[in-house]
Amino acid sequence: MRLYLICLVTPFLIVLGWTGPSSPTVTPRRPPPDCDAAKLAEIVGYTAIAASNVTGQFEGADFDKPVKLDNGMIFEFHEYNYSYSYRPDVIVFARSGTSQGTSVTLYELLIEDELYSVSRLR
Repeated sequence: MRLYLICLVTPFLIVLGWTGPSSPTVTPRRPPPDCDAAKLAEIVGYTAIAASNVTGQFEGADFDKPVKLDNGMIFEFHEYNYSYSYRPDVIVFARSGTSQGTSVTLYELLIEDELYSVSRLR
């Protein structure tokens, strides 16, 4: 019997299931990123809208620096944080609202285990 556990950050969904009668199998997986309650509190009210990868090398965030994702989305950072990885996983979070009668969408990117405040360019 194979047992699968899938855990998504938002909306805190856990799915359990198994496939047929067979001997238990453990699939090696990358360890989950460090996510503590303080980081998760920053995205309360946001919805995960996409999962993708950074196109090519990721050398961290810098103010007004664009980052392109494999799914075609392009974002611009509002902060600085250096890190390096090749094609890291990305979860895109969005939150829509109204400010002074204008519709506004706020975005956050979870890249590896860091949360970044961004604007969407495309």
